[in-house]
Amino acid sequence: MEICGCSAAPLFHRGNGYSQRVTKERVAMYFGPEIFLSQAASKVTRERVAMYFGPELFISQAVSMVTRERVAMYFGPELFLSQAASKAASKVTRERVAMYFGPELFLRQAASKVTRERVAMYLGPELFLSQAASKVTRERVAMYFGPELFLSQAASKVTRERVAMYFGPELFLSQAASKVIRERVAMYFGPELFLSQAASKEADIAIASMTITSERERVIDFSKPFMSLGISIMIKKPVKQKPGVFSFLNPLSKEIWVCVIFSYVGVSIVLFIVSRFSPYEWRLADPHAHVPNNGNNGSGTSTVTNDFSILNSLWFALGAFMQQGCDISPRSVSGRIVGSVWWFFTLILISSYTANLAAFLTVERMVAPINSPEDLASQTEVQYGTLLHGSTWDFFRRSQITLYGKMWEFMNSRKHVFVRTYDEGIQRVRASKGKYALLIESPKNDYTNEREPCDTMKVGRNLDAKGFGVATPLGSPLRMPQMVRNEPGDNIIPQLIVNIA
Repeated sequence: MEICGCSAAPLFHRGNGYSQRVTKERVAMYFGPEIFLSQAASKVTRERVAMYFGPELFISQAVSMVTRERVAMYFGPELFLSQAASKAASKVTRERVAMYFGPELFLRQAASKVTRERVAMYLGPELFLSQAASKVTRERVAMYFGPELFLSQAASKVTRERVAMYFGPELFLSQAASKVIRERVAMYFGPELFLSQAASKEADIAIASMTITSERERVIDFSKPFMSLGISIMIKKPVKQKPGVFSFLNPLSKEIWVCVIFSYVGVSIVLFIVSRFSPYEWRLADPHAHVPNNGNNGSGTSTVTNDFSILNSLWFALGAFMQQGCDISPRSVSGRIVGSVWWFFTLILISSYTANLAAFLTVERMVAPINSPEDLASQTEVQYGTLLHGSTWDFFRRSQITLYGKMWEFMNSRKHVFVRTYDEGIQRVRASKGKYALLIESPKNDYTNEREPCDTMKVGRNLDAKGFGVATPLGSPLRMPQMVRNEPGDNIIPQLIVNIA
């Protein structure tokens, strides 16, 4: 081989002076790894080779000196684990491999020394549970993954009460209900699976705050509603406002005060104009001007004046408004009519103002930030949520109304606003300092508001209309008697109790 008319010797031939001057790290960057590794690998910084070339030749020829943690970060796990696991995997930090690669090869070859709790957080549960579940803290797995594989393979050693809190009741009750404390399940979940699988042989009726829904009627029967209700808004009572410097203005709104000012100015102007045109409002400035001087027949000069100038008209209207009177009064019929109308207006206004002023100054006012569902949907400062997987949650999820659909999008995009129990939601309302509202059935809302510490309140109208019913197993004879079909809602419960007894 000739280059520019000269024959080229092998690049890395031993004894070649030129090859001694070549920086081997640069050769690694410009040429493939085969010749480089075979002739010069002994002096090359192998960590840099690992960055620039594939792992095949590097691992096969130079793995003994390579920092394996860096190889795990830069290359895939296949060749690394398949070629280096047998000789070098014992020195690899397996927790880092678990973070950077999938669980398949890792668990299959190196799982015996891996901290499994960390694997559970970073990887899916399938291979983890199937190969390494025997040593895993299962409660943590239950929090991070779904219940399906967890319950099917490891449920025998799981604290089931915690599973009931974190997951839905379907798979839990169907596979593990035999050892579950059913009373707690009934508190956390709806009556569907509880009544159909666990309570059908132990209870005849269920009297609780169970909303009648089509989904629930597929597995249990309901009586006629014994209570009508709807979804309502619960918020924390706002902080009471103490009277301020300008609290005397509170009995009347800003609009009324503006109208009073304009009325005062308008009446003063009308009184001034009427007095100008009426001759009865004019009088001589000097009453003795027509008296003859020294018996002469001539008369002195005389001037006429009007008491209701623009300033005096304003003063008369102000005195009447304050119910203090004035040193001047209209003498013309038209002026007296204007004055009488103004007096009657001020009498009614001052009486109403005085009656309300005492109440506004003695009673501390509470200003609620939310007064309706529209207010709730039009803002983002006050967050709101419902009972997770309850009838209220399902109502918003299925609603086709624009307002409720907007509220559902807000809640669904913020999963933390949902609560698992009513007690949790009520406690969250109380601790939120007015920044959280709970959408809850109106009877529960009213009941909580009347209980100590009485720091919650119901605002706005009910969002829908539904009812609570007495639940019985499917096909139960308690559902069919004539008294259940015909008795008014208020008499259903006592009649059922008498019938069972």
